[in-house]
Amino acid sequence: MATTYYVSSSGNDSNAGTSASAPWQTLTKASALTYQPGDQLLIKRGDVWNESLSLKGTGTSASPIVVGAYGAGDAPKLYGNWPASGPTKINDDNSGITYTGSWGYNSSAPGYYNNDFHHSNTAGNEVQFTFTGTSVAWIGPKGSNEGKADVYMDNVLQKTVDLYNASSLLQQWLYSVQGLPDGTHTIKIVVRSDKNPSSTDTNVLVDCFQYASLDVGILIDTPSGWEVRDLELANFPTALNANAGTRTNLQYVRLENLFIHDCYLADHSLTAGDILPRAVSIGAGDTGASVALSDIYIKNCVFENCTVGIDMGGGVDGAYNIKDVTISGITALEMGSSPLSLFRLENATVTELISVCGANDYFYVGSCSGFAQHCKDVTFVRCEFADGRRNDCYDGAGFDYEGSNDGVVFDQCLFHDNANSAIMIMNNPSYNVDIEIKNSVFYNDCLNPDPRSIYAPVGEIALLDINNTGIVHDNTIYDNVNVGSQGGHKKYDNSGLSFYNNVEMQEPLEVNGANLAAAASATASTNSGSAGNVKDGNLGTAWTAATSADQWVQLEFASSVTISKFYVKEASGSSIDRFQVQYWDHVIGEWRSCFNGKRVQAKRVMPIIPVSTSKIRFYIFNTISGNPSLSEWEVYQALPPAHTDEFDSATLNPNWSWIREDAANWSLTSKPGRMSITLQSQDIWGPVNTTENILLRDTPMLPEWQASTKLNFQPVANYQNAGLIAYGDDDNYILLGYGYDSGAGGLCVSVARETGGTPSNSKIAFQSNPVYLRIKKSGTTCTLDYSHDEITWTTGATYTGIAFAINKIGLIAQGTAGVSAEFEWFDFPLLTRDRFDVDTTGIGPAGWTTVASGGTVTVQNVPSATDKSVRLQDTNGSAIVGMSKTYTLQNGWLRAAASIRPEQTNHGLEFELRSAGTWIGCIRFHSDGNIKYIDGTGEHTVQAYSSGAFYKLAFIANINLNKFDVYVDDVLKASGCVFANGGASSLDSLNIESWDSTTGTHYVNEVEWTNVLVMIDDDWNREPQGFLPGGWAVDATGGTITVENVPSAEDKSVRLQDSSGAAKSGMSRTFVAHSGWVNAAAYVRSDQASGHGLDFELKNASVRVGCIRFHSDGNIKYVDSSGEHTIQSYSSGVFYKFGFVANPGTNKFDVYVNDVLKASGCGFENSASYLDRINIESWGSTSGTHYVNAVSVLAY
Repeated sequence: MATTYYVSSSGNDSNAGTSASAPWQTLTKASALTYQPGDQLLIKRGDVWNESLSLKGTGTSASPIVVGAYGAGDAPKLYGNWPASGPTKINDDNSGITYTGSWGYNSSAPGYYNNDFHHSNTAGNEVQFTFTGTSVAWIGPKGSNEGKADVYMDNVLQKTVDLYNASSLLQQWLYSVQGLPDGTHTIKIVVRSDKNPSSTDTNVLVDCFQYASLDVGILIDTPSGWEVRDLELANFPTALNANAGTRTNLQYVRLENLFIHDCYLADHSLTAGDILPRAVSIGAGDTGASVALSDIYIKNCVFENCTVGIDMGGGVDGAYNIKDVTISGITALEMGSSPLSLFRLENATVTELISVCGANDYFYVGSCSGFAQHCKDVTFVRCEFADGRRNDCYDGAGFDYEGSNDGVVFDQCLFHDNANSAIMIMNNPSYNVDIEIKNSVFYNDCLNPDPRSIYAPVGEIALLDINNTGIVHDNTIYDNVNVGSQGGHKKYDNSGLSFYNNVEMQEPLEVNGANLAAAASATASTNSGSAGNVKDGNLGTAWTAATSADQWVQLEFASSVTISKFYVKEASGSSIDRFQVQYWDHVIGEWRSCFNGKRVQAKRVMPIIPVSTSKIRFYIFNTISGNPSLSEWEVYQALPPAHTDEFDSATLNPNWSWIREDAANWSLTSKPGRMSITLQSQDIWGPVNTTENILLRDTPMLPEWQASTKLNFQPVANYQNAGLIAYGDDDNYILLGYGYDSGAGGLCVSVARETGGTPSNSKIAFQSNPVYLRIKKSGTTCTLDYSHDEITWTTGATYTGIAFAINKIGLIAQGTAGVSAEFEWFDFPLLTRDRFDVDTTGIGPAGWTTVASGGTVTVQNVPSATDKSVRLQDTNGSAIVGMSKTYTLQNGWLRAAASIRPEQTNHGLEFELRSAGTWIGCIRFHSDGNIKYIDGTGEHTVQAYSSGAFYKLAFIANINLNKFDVYVDDVLKASGCVFANGGASSLDSLNIESWDSTTGTHYVNEVEWTNVLVMIDDDWNREPQGFLPGGWAVDATGGTITVENVPSAEDKSVRLQDSSGAAKSGMSRTFVAHSGWVNAAAYVRSDQASGHGLDFELKNASVRVGCIRFHSDGNIKYVDSSGEHTIQSYSSGVFYKFGFVANPGTNKFDVYVNDVLKASGCGFENSASYLDRINIESWGSTSGTHYVNAVSVLAY
């Protein structure tokens, strides 16, 4: 039977210790017991011990041994005597060391401790050292002529140490032990006669010994089946140690709610050979290929002022000795060498880690905010890496991607203010593979970069080996003023890393949209009456706290907003030393961190991973002197980009997935700028289903959409065919292709439909290369169009009554082997684009109205015959030369862009955004050689421009606010610009025209116009199996939520497995708050036809406005303001597409199932002026399983 034991400083060790009324007094007494599964050791809150705790025994995950707290008050405190006592080093010539046998002595050995050492290669020779303490280490070299030695502690053999290494390594910890009983001990080293086969001799060297007392706070002797929680530990070189040694198959260690601080060296200095003081050490010895430790959980812990936070790993190269690790909710501040170090781990997830260095006791080569070496399948989600420090070597990175890693992923991580690169990708001992860095933000790193670029290339993401492979995509990377001429955001463009879809922004950092703080209400911890000064736009006013520490000022918004960056200006005389920006999480009802920093001073920019919230707080921990004071705090949000693929990267965008991939028969590099798929003798017709390399991505999940592609293809044999496919599965699809069929007269367009494995098709004689193909979907109808010029379209087929869900859209090439189909681009309906490539050279652009009274407006082969532009040639300097186009009227968000090249710097051209013929904003090439923009306040200079270069000019306009942002080459240049000419309630046209008193020429290469914003587009196909879905908040109290290979390894889903029936399993995600139309859709599957339910919910903050559900009675239902309504029955094991089309303006939504409208005009359950969250959760009194295959949220 399990027993609970109690310890209190007011207890007595003669007590039984099994009740709170009769506790033990000392941790020494508690350390004497061997605990059994299910036992608990509870330590009294409010008490303090200057002792260590040694834990013996083995539990299980089902019946763990628990160490925790009881009573009321602060957490129990275990305090050591570091750093005041520190370790003691004893040099090899100390008289307290006894040498037996023939030992040599070298008194002049640079690089060794005190420049000397003892050595012997005679078997049986001994050296021993007696000390008083709880730990000892033998320090010496490894090298190519070193042998082996047996190590004894108190005359008991502990280990045989192999000292061989191919290269010389000095001041190595050859053997160490912690957690000895406090007292006198003897370490003895005996030279052996054998050696490593690769060694040339049997030398054993002694450089020094190091010993200490109270070296570990808590030692778990056998880390298997243990939980430690709710304690405070301080002043130990290692606060908590759980080391497996050479034991294998130890399982389950859980550390939770620990506060560990002040584990550092007294003089804040570390040199080679020093141990790094650690908050938590979880390790393994040489267990070969066997797993030493698994099922490790470290949650909701705080580390402060320690040299190392979590140090986890060990074993040998070539093996992963620690597996299945979950680290979440860790805050590590003012750390020294590394808040997190991982070695030889497999299958780990690290979420919500705040990893901030900034302390002074960094390692002799520097520090990093995170470290990984020889790790596999490790994912970091929503982590912050900041303030890495650099000394005289090449450390100081935000994350040290040391080497030999496989599948380490960073998702939604923030890197900032590191001395060196944000991520240093090295090759020690070998290069890294399958790197993925996505959805992350990089800002203000390389503060003190290593000037020796041969060792450390300078840049936000720097590579030391061109053999590293992986992808870096969909990140925001701020070009860094600290880098100067040494490089941009990355090095080695010819490396195996592919960079694409990254937004590169320049300094000085600008902002998006209006300052959200201006309309917020402000309060503060003290002197709240002046809190409004931080948002009044006046740098002459300020909020000043009444005290120096733990002060805050708060902004609360009228509704939830999505925030992506801040500006903060510290008032004169204020000296903030450490701060944290926090946001209110409505789901868990707590403040959470989104940015941590040291100084503010002059205007401080803080970009963050976007968060949706109704209130934020600037929390000040302390100041250097005086009380903190802020003059301004500005808050901004960013918008997601539009959606298309030009196939202009050497690596495929991860939004794509393959059906039956054959990597040898597709390429993005054989003809750069095209997706080439080589045909094989395969088919998807009827029961055959052998076609490989079907390239798919999720459909936009709108009731109406269209997809198109430009295909370069010259089929020559029967049944060769390539084109677009709207895909449900191999037996349910719509296909529009171009190919060859002798029965149709040769070259032809083919249209096909297969439902439930029964296909039908038809062929239309047609010859064109290239050919343009388009599938338009409206409800359950698909229209298949083709064209030779992308202007005149012919409908090949209209298929109605489509009964299956089209959940993918993409490209297919099949039939007789021998040729390749080359797809030049693929477009979703989210973007309207004019390229002019198919227009006739020498005449005006199709679809545009031109004015050529002052010259000519014609399509030209510039820069090439396959990439044409419109030339605006002003030949007299006194009349307008221009082109304009009217689009569908828009009254929400709008993005308009044009790629334009000036041929001179003394002739002007304007790119205008218009409403009913009146311009409301203008970006121009000015005749003074500068790019400028005009808004309601006048003309403003952006930057200089050069002749003969294309520039991409773009507006993002918010018609409701009557403001726009200005971009040049996708870099934000100005924001919150007021509409000119009295504003507008809608936008409908673009105008491009040249002007000046001189002649001049400009080329317009491409124009874009879009109003649909992609808020969420998740399919988890690149997520690791068994992990949490990246970017989603999960609640697995009722079971588990993991990514699984369902229906296949190429088409993954999130599994919500409710194992209790009493608590929910759910997942939620926020998006940019939107007051216009919102389309939210999810592909979901129930693995039981009744008895267990699942809800797909659309929300305003935490308030639900509508729900579509698998009901436990076997029906699909929806819930609106009038109650619950039945739609249809459902079958187990089948994916269904649930969809909302909601309008906060009317507080109503429509319901779709498999793209079929099932209900319209449904009233919101709760009134909402905006939408910003979706939630998917299971429910029922029994256990059950559901799968979520894809989720999309679009706003328009």
